[in-house]
Amino acid sequence: MVEIVPSIIGRSFADIQAKITTLEGLTTWAQLDIADGHFVDNTTWQTPDDLEFVNGQLKLEAHLMVEQPEEVVAAWLAVVDRLIIHYESTDNLDEIISAASTRRVEVGIALLLETPLDLVRPWLDKVKVIQLMGIKRLGFYGEAFNEGVLERIITLRSWWPHGIIAVDGGIGADTAPQVLAVGANRLVIGSAIWQSDDLKKALKHFQSLTSNF
Repeated sequence: MVEIVPSIIGRSFADIQAKITTLEGLTTWAQLDIADGHFVDNTTWQTPDDLEFVNGQLKLEAHLMVEQPEEVVAAWLAVVDRLIIHYESTDNLDEIISAASTRRVEVGIALLLETPLDLVRPWLDKVKVIQLMGIKRLGFYGEAFNEGVLERIITLRSWWPHGIIAVDGGIGADTAPQVLAVGANRLVIGSAIWQSDDLKKALKHFQSLTSNF
């Protein structure tokens, strides 16, 4: 099964909430991009307590592009369904996974393009998702897709035949079929949805691609 997951970036909770409301009923999952201005250059809204006031059926996952995520994980575990943690951001993945399991929150690991893929191999039986970044500059919409991720998908799929492999960054009408063809089964999409003339039409287009894979 292939999933299409819109990503949400915002500097204010009002912006975040508006996008969550827009997506309600259109998709199962949305990914909140959380950036601290240190791990990546951009700084976004990053106050998880605000989500306590969000109602609806949309499942939320937080993509924590932050240094030392273990310092903020507890607050996010209370309000999201899944955490995506960057391998490069912490030496305490075991601690984070353990904390998440006690709250029944799923965990995924994200990898930067330049991070050796074999570093994630010991974690494949401990996490729900591996999210491969398809861009070099994180935290912004509209970054160019890097084809180097395609070989990484192929390799990871050979190690993890039944796992969820997500690709985040640079996914559009041309690149989505490429990553699906080599084994990705989860596409995290930002600007191609939010900057389209018709959001619903754009989302339906990407969802229609999944029937071919």
